[in-house]
Amino acid sequence: MHIIVKNLWTFLASMLFGARRAEELLEKAAAHEQLHERGALRARINMDLGLLYKLKRQPGRARTFLEIARVPAELQGATSLVGKIDAALAELP
Repeated sequence: MHIIVKNLWTFLASMLFGARRAEELLEKAAAHEQLHERGALRARINMDLGLLYKLKRQPGRARTFLEIARVPAELQGATSLVGKIDAALAELP
């Protein structure tokens, strides 16, 4: 209990501002010009954005990013990533 009280501000800040900060960082990473459009790293960033929008209850945006992420993940043979993307897509309404 002492640890929770000691770190209460950190927990609250993460809950209030964490999603927005994660979105900002992912969009900044996605804008990096050295990342290839069909690379596994680009697929991972787009998957993470899709999962973030899924958590934010924005299924349309989530589906868009997950579908964009699936193509390069499949091309790169990243079967684990493709599996995660497919599972997230299946959970969307």
